[in-house]
Order: sequence, then structure tokens, then C-alpha cells
Amino acid sequence: MQSRSGRSQQIRHNYMKIYGLTAALVVVVALIVAITLTGLGVVSGKNPPSKTDGPSAAPSLPSADPTLSTPAAPDSESGEESSKEEQVGKIQYIAVTEADLKAINPLRIVNASAPFNPSEAKNIVNMFELADKSNSKNRLQFLGGTSPLNKEAFEALQQLQFVVGAENEGFCMMVYQGYISTLSAEGKVNCYCSDSELTDPSHSSHATGYVVDLRYLKDGAGYQIYDASVKNTATKTLLENCGRFGWIQSWSSANLTANGKINTDQRNFRYVGVPHALYIMEKGLTFEGYLEALKTSTNYNKPLQIIDSASSTAYSVYYVSADSALTKGVPVPRGATYTVWGNGVDGFIVTLTSPIGA
Repeated sequence: MQSRSGRSQQIRHNYMKIYGLTAALVVVVALIVAITLTGLGVVSGKNPPSKTDGPSAAPSLPSADPTLSTPAAPDSESGEESSKEEQVGKIQYIAVTEADLKAINPLRIVNASAPFNPSEAKNIVNMFELADKSNSKNRLQFLGGTSPLNKEAFEALQQLQFVVGAENEGFCMMVYQGYISTLSAEGKVNCYCSDSELTDPSHSSHATGYVVDLRYLKDGAGYQIYDASVKNTATKTLLENCGRFGWIQSWSSANLTANGKINTDQRNFRYVGVPHALYIMEKGLTFEGYLEALKTSTNYNKPLQIIDSASSTAYSVYYVSADSALTKGVPVPRGATYTVWGNGVDGFIVTLTSPIGA
């Protein structure tokens, strides 16, 4: 038999074994808990990963090419449009009305079927008062002291005179007649072309403020535009350069007969603006013939391309019908520089402008 002291020692030994096993178990449990918490990111202070994070998540799609995406609509309150990159290649529609169709502009047709009220002409100035008179041998001349014309057209005409005078010393273009709002004492349009047979100024292209009848003065002598003596000098310079300044000869010697005109009609010049004048003069067209060609041969998807190498500018020109089917307006590319001009009869001429190579 064990003594009492021996039994006490045995009991203490058993308790020590129990304490040791318990401590070992606690350590093992603590290690398991620590490893688990570390894997969950709790120990480092990080949130557990979401289902889409980490290498197991599906890759995000790249953002769409902005040139292919639909541009955002303009902000109705701020008026700001989407970025230029988003606008490229997309269409916006310019709202137009019948008033826009018939409003004055350089391509507005005016005749008995499409009259224009002279009182609605824009920016009419007195050329005689504004003309540069510093060089008597290279300046515009005028039949009278009152010579009205659209300001933009006048400024371009004066620049054209400087070119003509520089290459043909002493030759000055003389303005017979420009803008007309009233009839002569004889009850006819007071001009020096076939419009002089009209009895209503609203039927004359002179009512627009973009038309002049011209001849030359040199050392007090007068010369007609079509005189043989100036055909290869002043007139050659005039016709070779007028398109650069937006002016055209309404009726050339090549299209007189076909259009029932006579020599005196060659005095009639019209401001139509660049690039239209460049193309008309290069191709030998009439104003009316040019507009008809745009109507029958161009549209938004098939514009007429005109290059002005002198100014490094490219133009795209197309016609848009103004019939009842035109419900959205006139289409133009978003972000483009453009003009929309009504022809006064049946449609609009859109001209897009951009630097060559843009």
C-alpha cells in the first residue's frame, strides 16, 4: 500500500499532466484561430476581399472607343456639349424654318418666282464712304456718291481691286450699280444688266446687296469688262482672281447664248463667298447652274469636295431638301464648323470647313 504522502505525490503528478495537456491544447487552438483570422485579413486591419476582387475575379471590359460611342446629349441647362472626341462622326440636326429658307445670304436665289424684299437685306454700307481713296491709281471708282452694298461683299471687292490694279497699272474697277431698293423714274430696275428690264426690285438679284455691275476706268477713259482691248489684261486678272475673294461673273462669254444673255450681262458680278466662287469660276458655271448641280448631285453622305490650297482649307458642300419630310432639321457632323444657307426656294446649302488634313 502506498503511504498518504505517496498518494499525494501521485495526484499532483496527474494534475500536472492534465495542466500540460490543457496548455498544449490551448496553444494549438490559438494557433488555429490566428491562422484563420490572418487568412481573412482581420489581423492586418483589411476588409475581407469581395467576390470580384483578386485574381479569381472576371476582368473588366475596356472602355468603348469614344469615336464610336454615341455622344452625350447637350446639357439642357448649361448648353455644354459632349467632348469633341465623342462628337466625331456623329450627326446633329440644325433646326430650320421657312424664314431660314428665305432669309438673305450669298446663295439666296432671287427672281420673279422667288422674290426678296430689299428692306430685309443685311449690313448694307455706302461703299463710296468706306472705300480706301489713298491711291488714286488703284482704288474702286463709283458712278455716284451713294453706292450701297453688303459690307462683307464690299470688303472682298475692294481687295479684288487691289489685285487687279497691282497687275494692271491705272485700271480701276468702277461700280455702275450695287444694291437696289427702288425703281427708276421709268418704273424699271435702275441697273446695267438684264435686270434693267424688270419692273419690281424684289425680282432683281441686286436687291440682295451681293451684286454689282462693273466696268473699268483708266486715265479717265471707260472700258467694258468684255472689251477686246482689256480681255488679256485687266479682265484676265479679274476673272482669274475673283473666285479667291468670293466673287463670280454671273454670265461669262461662254454661257451667254445658252442662257439668253447678251454682252452687257457680262458686267454683272455676284458675291457668293468662298468656296462656292472658287468652284464656279474654275468650272465655268453660272450661279443657277451651280445650285442645280448641288441639288441633283450632293447630299450629306456625298458632298462636293472643294480645296482652297491658298488658305489650306478643305470644304464639303451638300444640299438638303426643305420638303415636308425634313422633320429633324438639317444634318451636320457634330463638332464641325459649318454654315447653313437657304436657297430661297426648295432647300439648304450646307458648307463644312476644316483645315486640310484635319
